[in-house]
Amino acid sequence: MKKSILIMAALGLYLHAHSQDIVVESALTALKTGNLDEAKTDIDRAIAYPGTHEKPKALHAKARIYMQIQLQKVPKYIESHPYREAAQALMRLAEVKPDYEKADVDMNLFNCAIMYYNDGVMAFNNKKADEGRECMLAVVKIHDLNGGKRYEKYPDDKFPRKKIDTISANANSSAAISFMMDTMYVKAIPVLEAVCANPITKTPTNFNFLIECYSKTNKETELFATLASARKAFPDDKVIRNNEIYYYFKAGRQAELLKKLEDLVAAEPENGDLNFNLAIMYLDMVNNKENAGKIDKPGTIIKAENAFTKALAKYPDNPAFNYNFGVLYYDQGRDANEEMNALADKINEKGQKNAKTEQTQYDATKKNRDAMFAKATTYLEKAETGYAGLISNKKETKEDRSTYKNCLTALKDAYTILSKDDKYKEIKAKLEAFQP
Repeated sequence: MKKSILIMAALGLYLHAHSQDIVVESALTALKTGNLDEAKTDIDRAIAYPGTHEKPKALHAKARIYMQIQLQKVPKYIESHPYREAAQALMRLAEVKPDYEKADVDMNLFNCAIMYYNDGVMAFNNKKADEGRECMLAVVKIHDLNGGKRYEKYPDDKFPRKKIDTISANANSSAAISFMMDTMYVKAIPVLEAVCANPITKTPTNFNFLIECYSKTNKETELFATLASARKAFPDDKVIRNNEIYYYFKAGRQAELLKKLEDLVAAEPENGDLNFNLAIMYLDMVNNKENAGKIDKPGTIIKAENAFTKALAKYPDNPAFNYNFGVLYYDQGRDANEEMNALADKINEKGQKNAKTEQTQYDATKKNRDAMFAKATTYLEKAETGYAGLISNKKETKEDRSTYKNCLTALKDAYTILSKDDKYKEIKAKLEAFQP
């Protein structure tokens, strides 16, 4: 008795599954006669049955029916984007049975990819980022079916293979940038990694986006590896080059940064910006007390002078370039002044007659001090003029205003030491009138 019940149950399942196959045929018949409502009702019913929902014929039938609804823009269905249901059915079909009606499936998938892409663009334009990303990533999913090899065997004259490669690459790039712009860095990274690995979207801009995402998520190892890859791929791109300098500086990797800057300047000896960055590094090395006795200070100062000179040869009126060159000499003058004060104390302790050596040193140091402050004022004066011009034209930044105040202060000190009373009064008045 139990056996007969099992047989009847199995027979019932078979008959029900068979009836669903009949419903699929009914849906296709309705499609042929143009009765899309009936076709949709039948295919939805058939697909809802567990034994039918992944059958290749049923999936293909659903895709054909929904695509036809999309193409005919049936009013009561069009707002639901019928092609998306068709695309999902086709993608599942490609997984279940990759070779089933392959030419027809592939062309319909291509058409769905175009529709997804256009909808993605429209969604981004309408500030619907989530929908835009969803559409763009659907394009990529279609392209990447069957391990990304679904379209590779088509000759160019039989299928728009290159076009779907391009559409997919651009869709991935759009999704990645959208993730990044919405500060969704963790989600942006794997997409951008794929984007930068793709020859179609392997651009300096996308590399810089990926580098920024790594920075925001504190992935230092990946950041510097990507910087190296980006520099190798685009050695002449200024933004990548500047990013490399910035991130090495930010990470405190001074020795590596110095080597990179020296190599860059050697390759572009007349580049004003690179020479300025290199000069600043030398200036920092000279002023860093931890470097005392570890570097050739006089030699490093000469290197800084040469780099500043080349930078100003390219941009003679740049206030930042002039200011920092002036600081190089101002700091040497200040150091000499401190040395003079120490020598003066020794002279006072020993008495004038017993401190001839110290007095000789004092006189030589004073001469050097005055020479350094005189050199400093040459560049600080030009910097003061440049910053004043920016401020009067309201083109300055907050940093410019701060630097301008420092410039005025340095000039006031230099004029005091050099006994240039008229210039001292002029700068003192400017400093007192300036509102940071």
